[in-house]
Amino acid sequence: MMAALLHLITLFSLSAIILTLAESISIDCGSTGSYVDSNNVTWVGDKGFVTTGEPMKIPDVVTKPINTLRYFPSGQSNCYTNIPVTKRRNTLVRTKFYYENYDGNFSPPSFDLVYDGKHRDSVEITESLLNDEETYYYSELIFSPANENISICLFRTSPSDNPFISSIEVYSLDVGMYADLGPNEGLITRQRTTCGAKESISYPLDPYGRPWYPLGSDDTLADLTTSAPSIDITGASNKPPEVVMSKATSSLGKIIKLSNLALPLTGLPVYLALYFSEPQSLGRTQKRSFNVFLDDTQVGSGPIVPVFGKATQVVLRDVVATSGSQIVFQSTDDSVLPPIINGLELYAISNSRNGGGGGGGGDHSGGGNGDSEGSGGAIPRANNAVGGLYSVLTIWHGTGTGMSPLVGQQFASDTNDSVNIDCGTSSSSVDDNNIKWVGDKDFITYGESSTVSSTTVEKSLTTLRYFPTGKSNCYSNIPVTIGGKMLVRTRFYYGNYDGRSSSTTFQVMFDGNHSRTILISSAFDIYILELIFVPASGETSVCFVRTSSSSNPFVSSIEVVGMASGMYDEIGPGEVLFYGSTKLELRYRPNFLYTVTTSTATSIDTSMASNKPPEIVLQNSWSGQWLKTYFYLESLIVLET
Repeated sequence: MMAALLHLITLFSLSAIILTLAESISIDCGSTGSYVDSNNVTWVGDKGFVTTGEPMKIPDVVTKPINTLRYFPSGQSNCYTNIPVTKRRNTLVRTKFYYENYDGNFSPPSFDLVYDGKHRDSVEITESLLNDEETYYYSELIFSPANENISICLFRTSPSDNPFISSIEVYSLDVGMYADLGPNEGLITRQRTTCGAKESISYPLDPYGRPWYPLGSDDTLADLTTSAPSIDITGASNKPPEVVMSKATSSLGKIIKLSNLALPLTGLPVYLALYFSEPQSLGRTQKRSFNVFLDDTQVGSGPIVPVFGKATQVVLRDVVATSGSQIVFQSTDDSVLPPIINGLELYAISNSRNGGGGGGGGDHSGGGNGDSEGSGGAIPRANNAVGGLYSVLTIWHGTGTGMSPLVGQQFASDTNDSVNIDCGTSSSSVDDNNIKWVGDKDFITYGESSTVSSTTVEKSLTTLRYFPTGKSNCYSNIPVTIGGKMLVRTRFYYGNYDGRSSSTTFQVMFDGNHSRTILISSAFDIYILELIFVPASGETSVCFVRTSSSSNPFVSSIEVVGMASGMYDEIGPGEVLFYGSTKLELRYRPNFLYTVTTSTATSIDTSMASNKPPEIVLQNSWSGQWLKTYFYLESLIVLET
């Protein structure tokens, strides 16, 4: 698991500067009222965004919003949903956590966060009591939402730890900021540093709410303050605050080395942005020129020559860095003055095709212990209690018989929305039922493909994709219809592809919200997991989460079918309906007697059954004693006979 991005940060009082953002919302978790704080920020309660969990006011804490929180004593997952954002606009989302022993257990919890079903971070609260209302933990992500609403889910990772949250802040960033961020990527903050400053900087001095922390003291460095009356930041597209650019750190020699980066030992692909502004009006004989390297990789295309009164930005991305990496600023041979640095941002790159990029990091000292392993992305453990406004029907089957179930195109909607993904292959094909299958290369970039030798199963089950590395690996950008009911089916045919002849278990997470554990105990049976839900966006994801170090998740095929209007209309908002499971399958008295009756009708009118069971299913029936099928609706057991 990744080390928590979580920073221990210090709040501070700033003079009022009113800066209007294009779009922002601040949610005071556990509170019902609205108010305006001393920075002229409007906070709203969380009742319109979450339906689960318990609110709590922390005794003797008066600072808002950290004096209230919402904790989740039940359920593997609980979600805030319908958080408004600007579609396709890069957005910063920050979650804050102030534990302060609110539960009296002196047991600071750990848990996971998933932003918008795609980007994961791990929260690890390490202190029971901070005794300081100006200090808290936080997690932060920059990404481009695919829709006008996002979700934030908290996932239990230990049965003894209750996830909780103090606040959620969302800032819409200006066009051009972090423009080299890909559509499926997120930037999870590891470190954001203001060099040469003595105090932290945040809103309203940074109108986008980004906290910047001092670099820390070093005998080999000197702090500088600009003599420019103002600094033009138009040359830095990420728009670092002018106050950050007004300070700088310089070397007493020819080299600056920044180490102890807030990254894990095993490394992560990173996004590094560096900001420079010459603090002095240089004479004709003075020159400041230097090269910058992250380990052995040069940042920028050549030497940096800062400009007086103007900001310069250079970015390096997609380079793997570790906690042992160094950022080195080396003066060129013709430079008279030593190198400088005004500010830096360091992010872990999370790719939603892979389910997230792990935790972010950093702290106000410019370093972090980075002692946890990263996986390139991990999505939550399970999801038995989904918060949020979803209409969901999940059908969990036991083993199959090598035969395809009687499902598919008869479920199709009026618009015939469907996609059938043959996992582990790059080619397309049409099967005997005239169903078109496509390879999975456009939906995932991780994992390894393998084949299964079998003459008893259909072609789409003879290939698979398995995941030997990573905590979680995700298929993403699977097209669905917003507001329409969709059936998503995953199938698993082990076939002893790895030659180990061993059972395997892992979790499957649908759409970042709905999860179940699957146990593959037979090499030559087909296992099926299904979900019927109403998508909140035009794309969905299916993630496969490692739950055992000895078991590699895998998948043989993914099918998505748009369902006709009127089907499963009884499923209400926020409901989850489970059918069977790998542990609790169809139950019946083992030795009961039954008879099979075949209908004598020439045809069967199915119009009275809004869920549209196929006519062939209704042509035969069982009669007898003890025949019972079990359905699960949240904690309610619904029995059909």
